[in-house]
Amino acid sequence: MDFNAGLERYLLMAKVQKGAACREIIDQAISAPDVFMFQELLDLPQIQGLVGTEHEPTHRLLQCFAYGTVRQYKEQAALLPELKPEQHRKLQLLSIVFLCSQSKIVPYAELMQEAGIATVEDLEDTLIDAFGLGLVQGQLDQAQQQIQVTFAASRDLQEGDLDAMLNTITGWTNLAESTLTTLRTQMAQADSVKQARQDHSVAIQKQVEENTVKHQLDAKAAASNPRARAVRDAQSWGPSGMAGPSQ
Repeated sequence: MDFNAGLERYLLMAKVQKGAACREIIDQAISAPDVFMFQELLDLPQIQGLVGTEHEPTHRLLQCFAYGTVRQYKEQAALLPELKPEQHRKLQLLSIVFLCSQSKIVPYAELMQEAGIATVEDLEDTLIDAFGLGLVQGQLDQAQQQIQVTFAASRDLQEGDLDAMLNTITGWTNLAESTLTTLRTQMAQADSVKQARQDHSVAIQKQVEENTVKHQLDAKAAASNPRARAVRDAQSWGPSGMAGPSQ
């Protein structure tokens, strides 16, 4: 799904408007069911021109939809326009996308806090809506009260996010390299132990074979030497012709 599919029409309208008209365009965009990314709209000079005017609260609201969550909206609600029901629902969905993009396992409690959802039932309904829109994919674990995330859509990046992402990727890369080095060391140690065991086994087998051959040669030599055989027989029998005591 193209999460930016419906934004183009609002971009076209905003490019030829200003002031209150741009405020209305923002209101329409954050209400639209097919728009979930807003950076291009924020970047328009006409939208940036709302800063420092009576319409600045609407500009801040657009920023909240681009980067924020329901919890963050509530923290600055006094400075922002009131949300319409469909806007509140969309911001809940975006809040869920935000958390699911940060971790593969997200507890229900964190989702409820960030998205401003009061009950587990309402949370699961919202998650099912997110699944249906393709914003998030995963498995609901009702026993553990968490979601196991397999996919989360991207949100707009604000200043500083790219550096944070690069730091995260660098950290993952360093961890992967460290893990790979450790695995290689462990594999080398395992190979060394395996080779030592094989060498020891070969040495034992060689010794057994050498001893077997030696005993066979000794037996043949004794069998072919009458005097040695007589001595052996004398050692086996006592002076009266009876077998001597066992040693």
